[in-house]
Amino acid sequence: RVRVALMPFEPGGWRQKVHYAQFASWVAAEARQWQPDWVYVSDPLACPAALALRPLTRARFIYHEHDSPSPDVGAQSTFMRVVLRARRALAARAELCVLPNDERAELFREQTGRKDGVVTVWNCPMRDEVGTSREASPASALKVVYHGTIVPARLPATVLQALVALPAAVSLVVAGYETAGHPGYVDELRQEAHRLGIDGRITFAGTVSRDGLMQQCRTCDVGLALLPRTSADLNERAMVGAS
Repeated sequence: RVRVALMPFEPGGWRQKVHYAQFASWVAAEARQWQPDWVYVSDPLACPAALALRPLTRARFIYHEHDSPSPDVGAQSTFMRVVLRARRALAARAELCVLPNDERAELFREQTGRKDGVVTVWNCPMRDEVGTSREASPASALKVVYHGTIVPARLPATVLQALVALPAAVSLVVAGYETAGHPGYVDELRQEAHRLGIDGRITFAGTVSRDGLMQQCRTCDVGLALLPRTSADLNERAMVGAS
């Protein structure tokens, strides 16, 4: 019984700011009409829109920050400084603040001043989701799966070059989505696979539901997880439990 409504993506610039104002207005209209008991806020960028709901509803708030903003993000723009102020204000008012690991939770406490009511919840599948049955691959084949955001840092093109060096029975399934920072990256990987002559050994499954993802994993033999050894991205430095 989950209903999802999406607004179209708007590239950066002044139009994106107008787009955000439309988003906040739409959220306020929904809340005024629906009068929810709880509001789940899942991203720093949602904090200004969430704060605008407080005069319109008696709802209580849960703030769940999966990706944390960089400590210097406030220096990037006036809009991001507004976002960070709203984040601190929402952190003080939320019934509960949820972070994916202890390192990000501690940084969250330092940045927002919220000391209690901050909990760590790892992003892991439940045992019932994983299941005990598995569809085994033929003895001569090996099926590798990657799932998550499709970005160069976590699925570099060198993975395709490695696939070329392996026997033809080894294949790769990629499930997930591009991010706003790397539009068109899937097409780049497709073109590279074509250039290397391994089109038939890599499958892009697209964005799938959580249940569909668990089913997809049961058809594979090995899961692929890569991270850069060094990174300026806070979230990549504190990934355990988050992904």
